[in-house]
Amino acid sequence: RNVTIDSPRLSPGVILGNSSNPMLNVLFDNVVVTKPGFLPWANHYYACEGVEGIAKGNTQPPPPCFKIIPF
Repeated sequence: RNVTIDSPRLSPGVILGNSSNPMLNVLFDNVVVTKPGFLPWANHYYACEGVEGIAKGNTQPPPPCFKIIPF
């Protein structure tokens, strides 16, 4: 909650869980990455598997495996 990362050189991150027992209810609330790096995950920005999450507030860019909840 309320995390800002400014101009990282690489893509913002990796969110990996177990596909047979996924992480549930992961929440990104106002997690903002300004000018995210393009490599290594291009416009997906995150490597994301085995997780069910929610992106809300001003979260940008949202992880591709998360549901987006607008304000």
